[in-house]
Amino acid sequence: MSVYSDVLNSVIELMEETKPYARIVVGSNVPANGICVLPTPATSRAFLDKNTDMEWIIALNGKNADQLTVFEALSRIHTLLTRRKDYPSDSNYQIYDISTVAGPRLIGRQENDQWIYGSSLRIRFYMRGE
Repeated sequence: MSVYSDVLNSVIELMEETKPYARIVVGSNVPANGICVLPTPATSRAFLDKNTDMEWIIALNGKNADQLTVFEALSRIHTLLTRRKDYPSDSNYQIYDISTVAGPRLIGRQENDQWIYGSSLRIRFYMRGE
Protein backbone atom coordinates (compact mmCIF):
# COMPACT_ATOMS: atom_id res chain seq x y z
CA MET A 1 0.00 0.00 0.00
CA SER A 2 1.03 3.59 -0.50
CA VAL A 3 1.37 6.17 2.24
CA TYR A 4 -1.67 7.96 0.79
CA SER A 5 -3.79 4.81 1.09
CA ASP A 6 -2.54 4.26 4.64
CA VAL A 7 -3.40 7.82 5.67
CA LEU A 8 -6.82 7.70 4.00
CA ASN A 9 -7.67 4.35 5.60
CA SER A 10 -6.59 5.67 9.00
CA VAL A 11 -8.84 8.72 8.60
CA ILE A 12 -11.78 6.55 7.50
CA GLU A 13 -11.27 4.34 10.58
CA LEU A 14 -11.45 7.47 12.76
CA MET A 15 -14.63 8.56 10.97
CA GLU A 16 -16.23 5.18 11.55
CA GLU A 17 -15.68 5.56 15.30
CA THR A 18 -18.69 7.91 15.21
CA LYS A 19 -20.90 4.98 14.15
CA PRO A 20 -22.36 6.68 11.06
CA TYR A 21 -25.52 5.31 9.44
CA ALA A 22 -23.50 3.70 6.62
CA ARG A 23 -20.06 2.32 5.90
CA ILE A 24 -17.80 5.04 4.47
CA VAL A 25 -16.62 4.36 0.92
CA VAL A 26 -14.03 6.05 -1.28
CA GLY A 27 -15.28 7.63 -4.48
CA SER A 28 -17.04 10.53 -6.11
CA ASN A 29 -20.51 9.01 -6.33
CA VAL A 30 -22.32 8.96 -3.00
CA PRO A 31 -24.46 5.81 -2.76
CA ALA A 32 -28.11 6.10 -1.67
CA ASN A 33 -28.24 6.40 2.12
CA GLY A 34 -24.43 6.40 2.09
CA ILE A 35 -21.31 8.39 2.88
CA CYS A 36 -18.18 8.77 0.78
CA VAL A 37 -14.79 10.47 0.89
CA LEU A 38 -12.96 11.84 -2.11
CA PRO A 39 -9.34 12.94 -1.78
CA THR A 40 -8.02 15.81 -3.87
CA PRO A 41 -4.37 16.27 -4.91
CA ALA A 42 -2.10 16.87 -1.93
CA THR A 43 0.33 19.74 -1.58
CA SER A 44 3.74 19.19 -0.07
CA ARG A 45 6.86 20.82 1.23
CA ALA A 46 9.94 18.60 1.06
CA PHE A 47 13.00 18.84 3.27
CA LEU A 48 16.61 17.91 2.46
CA ASP A 49 16.24 14.52 4.15
CA LYS A 50 13.20 13.86 1.88
CA ASN A 51 10.78 13.97 4.76
CA THR A 52 7.71 15.86 3.59
CA ASP A 53 5.07 18.03 5.22
CA MET A 54 1.80 17.21 3.46
CA GLU A 55 -1.58 18.94 3.28
CA TRP A 56 -4.51 17.03 1.83
CA ILE A 57 -8.10 18.19 1.37
CA ILE A 58 -10.69 15.42 1.53
CA ALA A 59 -14.33 15.87 0.52
CA LEU A 60 -16.78 14.15 2.87
CA ASN A 61 -20.24 13.77 1.35
CA GLY A 62 -23.40 12.04 2.48
CA LYS A 63 -26.79 11.17 1.11
CA ASN A 64 -29.88 10.04 3.01
CA ALA A 65 -33.66 10.06 2.80
CA ASP A 66 -33.69 11.82 6.18
CA GLN A 67 -32.04 15.24 6.07
CA LEU A 68 -31.26 15.34 9.79
CA THR A 69 -29.59 11.90 9.70
CA VAL A 70 -27.01 12.90 7.10
CA PHE A 71 -26.37 16.34 8.62
CA GLU A 72 -25.82 14.90 12.12
CA ALA A 73 -23.55 12.11 10.86
CA LEU A 74 -21.26 14.49 8.99
CA SER A 75 -21.29 16.92 11.92
CA ARG A 76 -20.25 14.15 14.36
CA ILE A 77 -17.40 13.14 12.06
CA HIS A 78 -16.14 16.74 11.82
CA THR A 79 -16.37 17.21 15.58
CA LEU A 80 -14.55 13.97 16.39
CA LEU A 81 -11.74 14.51 13.91
CA THR A 82 -11.08 18.19 14.56
CA ARG A 83 -11.16 17.99 18.36
CA ARG A 84 -8.79 15.03 18.70
CA LYS A 85 -5.41 15.55 20.27
CA ASP A 86 -3.91 12.29 19.07
CA TYR A 87 -3.89 11.03 15.49
CA PRO A 88 -2.72 7.83 13.81
CA SER A 89 0.89 7.34 12.82
CA ASP A 90 2.96 4.62 11.26
CA SER A 91 6.57 4.10 10.26
CA ASN A 92 5.88 6.06 7.02
CA TYR A 93 3.62 8.88 8.20
CA GLN A 94 2.28 10.82 11.14
CA ILE A 95 -1.03 12.70 10.98
CA TYR A 96 -0.65 15.80 13.14
CA ASP A 97 -3.83 17.79 12.45
CA ILE A 98 -7.29 17.52 10.93
CA SER A 99 -9.37 20.66 10.51
CA THR A 100 -12.61 21.68 8.86
CA VAL A 101 -12.35 23.49 5.53
CA ALA A 102 -16.12 23.60 4.98
CA GLY A 103 -18.65 22.26 7.44
CA PRO A 104 -21.63 20.11 6.46
CA ARG A 105 -23.99 21.98 4.16
CA LEU A 106 -26.94 21.13 1.97
CA ILE A 107 -25.98 20.57 -1.65
CA GLY A 108 -29.37 19.50 -2.93
CA ARG A 109 -32.13 16.96 -3.05
CA GLN A 110 -32.52 14.28 -5.69
CA GLU A 111 -35.78 13.30 -7.35
CA ASN A 112 -35.74 10.08 -5.29
CA ASP A 113 -35.95 12.22 -2.11
CA GLN A 114 -32.30 11.69 -1.14
CA TRP A 115 -30.83 14.75 0.62
CA ILE A 116 -27.21 15.42 -0.34
CA TYR A 117 -24.81 17.12 2.08
CA GLY A 118 -21.19 17.99 1.48
CA SER A 119 -18.22 19.07 3.56
CA SER A 120 -14.44 18.99 3.46
CA LEU A 121 -11.55 18.35 5.82
CA ARG A 122 -7.87 19.31 5.74
CA ILE A 123 -5.54 16.46 6.71
CA ARG A 124 -2.01 17.52 7.65
CA PHE A 125 0.57 14.81 7.95
CA TYR A 126 4.27 14.24 7.93
CA MET A 127 5.53 11.73 5.34
CA ARG A 128 8.82 10.20 6.35
CA GLY A 129 11.62 9.94 3.79
CA GLU A 130 13.34 6.70 2.93
